[in-house]
Amino acid sequence: MSKLRTRLSTTAAAAVAVCGVATIVAAPAQAAGRMVYKVSNGNGAYGEFRSYGEVVCATDTKADGHGAMTIVAALQGGSYRVWFTVYEGAGAGHTLCKDGGDLAEGTKIMVSTCLQDGSPGRDPRSGFACSAWKYGTA
Repeated sequence: MSKLRTRLSTTAAAAVAVCGVATIVAAPAQAAGRMVYKVSNGNGAYGEFRSYGEVVCATDTKADGHGAMTIVAALQGGSYRVWFTVYEGAGAGHTLCKDGGDLAEGTKIMVSTCLQDGSPGRDPRSGFACSAWKYGTA
């Protein structure tokens, strides 16, 4: 009977160890699905991309006569293409957040924020004094 008890104890310990590993491995994947990528040009524009809900925000942080634009590009067909832009032109201290639509889980993205005069539509080339790109995953 003691051999059977030893085997059951060993089997139970192995099962607990496997479950513990599965929980540890799963935690980063769950956390990755709720990432917030923050960018700033250090001169009046701040932006965010929230991977949960694909929310894109632009904040004008400086009373300088310029608005702020946040650009999110997604990796599609081997190259990054502009996926969504948000322009905030109401003045310093204002933030505008919009639902960017739906990106497939795990899509590679990059985010930048720029100063902007007038709404750019989806053309980010009209922005200036842009931040460096921050790379991440939707």
